[in-house]
Amino acid sequence: MGTAIVRRLLNSDLSVGVLDTDAALARSAADFGARDQIALVDVDVRSRTSVVGAVERVTEALGPPSVLVTAAGSYLSAPLEEVTDDHWTSVLETNLSGTFYAAQACVASMKALGTGTMVLISSTGGKVGWPGNHAYCASKAGVIGLMRVLALELAPSGIRVNAVCPGNTDTPMMNLVDADVSEAEGQAPGWFKESLKTTIPLGRMASPEDIADVVGFLCSTQSRHITGQALNVDGGLVPS
Repeated sequence: MGTAIVRRLLNSDLSVGVLDTDAALARSAADFGARDQIALVDVDVRSRTSVVGAVERVTEALGPPSVLVTAAGSYLSAPLEEVTDDHWTSVLETNLSGTFYAAQACVASMKALGTGTMVLISSTGGKVGWPGNHAYCASKAGVIGLMRVLALELAPSGIRVNAVCPGNTDTPMMNLVDADVSEAEGQAPGWFKESLKTTIPLGRMASPEDIADVVGFLCSTQSRHITGQALNVDGGLVPS
């Protein structure tokens, strides 16, 4: 999903700083090659210090950020009585704290520019909840709450803040979910993904590009009067 978003923003003639782990950055370098309008920076989104340092390096390479997309995500599933402190903390720190740190690290630059947009990747799981996904759904609901506070707080500074809530999307994270659920149901890998399609009104899971196109819209002037919204991209599964 992050790769599709980067590609979409590059195609909109934006310079893009890609903040990710070392292993993922190696894949990004292979995907995007050497370009003047892209900077690849290692980060641990669970650490405020790491996020601040990464934003500083992007600013040095490309200039002050006017757009922020927070797409880092972590997923773990377990019955309630098996959820460990490490499980809970790791998911909350990645999905929610990392989003907060990134917004905090970019806001001064956007205020100085007098404009900016933040797009926080949440999930329909943050609206409806999924059994066994306590930390994930709680963190994604937290992202929506954070977005609404930031949208109100930053509107006077000309900064828009919205969230995108993907539903079932064909990504590596979905493959992890499929493996967990299919195994629990005694089925072969891929069974859960196929069964999901029957629940989606449009009859298919979202592609990463479906998500990226909505992100691109929210980062553009076409959405200049939209802020404080959590937009579902789920084929009609969750009504609001």
